[in-house]
Amino acid sequence: RTDELVDRVLQSDQMRRAIEEVVAGPAVRAAMAKQTTGLAEELVVGVRSRAVLVDDRIERRSRTAPSPFAGIATRAVAFGIDAGLILVAFASLAALAGLIASLVGGLRPAWLAGALLAGGWMVLAAFYFVMFWSGAGQTPGMRLLRLRVRAGTGNPPSLGRSIVRAVGTVIAIVPFFAGYIPVLFDERRRGLPDFMAGTEVVYDDALGSTRPEA
Repeated sequence: RTDELVDRVLQSDQMRRAIEEVVAGPAVRAAMAKQTTGLAEELVVGVRSRAVLVDDRIERRSRTAPSPFAGIATRAVAFGIDAGLILVAFASLAALAGLIASLVGGLRPAWLAGALLAGGWMVLAAFYFVMFWSGAGQTPGMRLLRLRVRAGTGNPPSLGRSIVRAVGTVIAIVPFFAGYIPVLFDERRRGLPDFMAGTEVVYDDALGSTRPEA
């Protein structure tokens, strides 16, 4: 009889409504959001710490103290995150453009559509990097890895320097990312885009607090 009573209570509409109200309550939502945020932050910190260690281990220089300049591993992870964000944004814009084109009978010839897609990708990527570099000194990917690009004055690069840096990035990537090999040897870990634009990439915490210990 006790089991039957418990089953009857659990299956009742009142109990279901009570459970739904508890689960949908602000306290539960806040706890879930806090837990999710904490896990995400822990994941980012772990990835960054490991990337910083790789920066130091693969560098072809001997140092007496940790370098404040970002190495090739952290920069690669940040670049990968930015590339993913650009891809998502481009896919959304391309889908919207495709929908509009379908309403007017499509875009012809096919080679023109391909050229517009390729050109649109390049324009969006250039706009993304130039605006974030010149405006904030860091892209979203760099912010997650706590990196910052700066000019010789210590400020974010100007619009002109950012454009030059974007051009240098394309040139550095084309020959299998060979333009970033100097990062392994240069005192300030500069790649081809940095040499061209007169910039450098630093760990954000090197400007204030201490960076992760190797």
